[in-house]
Amino acid sequence: MSSTLHAASDATAPCDPARQISVTHEGQPLWKALLESVGIKALQPDKCRSMIAVLKMATSARVHGGSQLKTSTGVDAAQAAQEESQLRADAAVAAELASISALPDPLERTMREAALFHGKGAYSARDLRLVKARELAGTP
Repeated sequence: MSSTLHAASDATAPCDPARQISVTHEGQPLWKALLESVGIKALQPDKCRSMIAVLKMATSARVHGGSQLKTSTGVDAAQAAQEESQLRADAAVAAELASISALPDPLERTMREAALFHGKGAYSARDLRLVKARELAGTP
């Protein structure tokens, strides 16, 4: 019973990346910029898992998942564009992207798009946004 209550409280808890990601990232400029992006902490619980995943990817030098199989040529921009186009064909996703585009902070917009693409399995589109996030934060 207590595990059921714990699970229920986790499902309604606000997203707290600082609590959920190791403090080893604390000194990194990108990590600091991400945490200063006010809206990231205000995510709804259903969006939190994807945001935590992309925050970890953005602040880690390690290559993740299927990206380990890629050569050092970088993100496939054509594949990313195709994934994004397919997602935009879905009215609900298009509406969510429109909502994200209205956010004033470019880093927050980029990370929210990355999290959305991650959650939808559009990994090339996500990776392209992570590259952009690093550029916005002035990190390699």
